[in-house]
Amino acid sequence: GLGFGLSKNSERLATMRFSEPIYANYVWIVTRKNNVFPFANLDDLKGKTIGVIRGVSYGDEFDQKKNEVFTVEEDTASHVARLKKLAMKRMDAMLFGARQSNASEVEALLHHMQYLDRSHVLDSAESDFTVLAKPLRVDELHFAVHLNKYGELIKRLNIAIARGKKNGEINRILSPAK
Repeated sequence: GLGFGLSKNSERLATMRFSEPIYANYVWIVTRKNNVFPFANLDDLKGKTIGVIRGVSYGDEFDQKKNEVFTVEEDTASHVARLKKLAMKRMDAMLFGARQSNASEVEALLHHMQYLDRSHVLDSAESDFTVLAKPLRVDELHFAVHLNKYGELIKRLNIAIARGKKNGEINRILSPAK
């Protein structure tokens, strides 16, 4: 087996071999506009309830501090549903992963996702959110295989990744069509 889009953490490093990073995913903190708070590190989340996607790791430090420094509200991967919970004050903030490195672009993306979702009538409070300027983390994503298997495959992938980064092919493949 070969996995794609996995980030490294200590648990995975014990059982998996990783390729060079393919791209970075930014993990953004989204909060209600009337509940903005300064964020520099995880301790700034003290006492807050943070909405996360069930089963997703946001790094070793986050995993160690969750439910000690802050509480997590685990939920489905539906970002629009989690924005609704945020508007209903069931959480103080939610995490959202995106390739965009600019908070205002991420905010526009979330508004667009809400616009496209027709599962319910959009309440005005659901659109009253903001993305904090500093991401929680920049998460490099990789191919991964079993630690003791497929070593040659990872070597070949690393060569292809380096070539694709150098000639711009990876960026072309990952960039949305215009």
